[in-house]
Amino acid sequence: MTSPHDHADHGPTPAPGSLRCPECGEPVRLVPPRDWSLDGFAPRPDASHLDGTPLCPVPGPNGSQPADPIGVPARLTMWQAVRQTWLVHPGWTVADHLAWLDGEGYDTGSLTGDPAEVVGRWLAEHRRTAPLSLPANDPRVYVVAGGDMVAVFDNPTAPAPTSP
Repeated sequence: MTSPHDHADHGPTPAPGSLRCPECGEPVRLVPPRDWSLDGFAPRPDASHLDGTPLCPVPGPNGSQPADPIGVPARLTMWQAVRQTWLVHPGWTVADHLAWLDGEGYDTGSLTGDPAEVVGRWLAEHRRTAPLSLPANDPRVYVVAGGDMVAVFDNPTAPAPTSP
């Protein structure tokens, strides 16, 4: 069976988030082909070339079949990248984030304003709105409310209150 790695270079590298036919390198859309000569014999494929034709044929278990599209994963936006690195490295400083962004090829110079200030504001806002993770030894209180009675426990396995 043919795989994308068995083919010679088909020109320019596809843009992130795009799909291509692995045989001819043409762009692909996730729309079934307009004409499908195998109706009744084989299911209509999920993808087609931009002109509506099936993707190029490749050998399959039952003879030729349309190729499966290949793609380049979409790149995270700069804000998504900062957010993801903050989740993985919550102790990083603004300088750490900027160094990582630059190392990954993000153009921090395209930010409106001073990149350190912009990333610092993003981090501050994310820290303000992110879910709080509490340490394991943090005392918690569990409340059971029902009717005219409220019971408070210091552990989740405490027995439920009973009515008098």
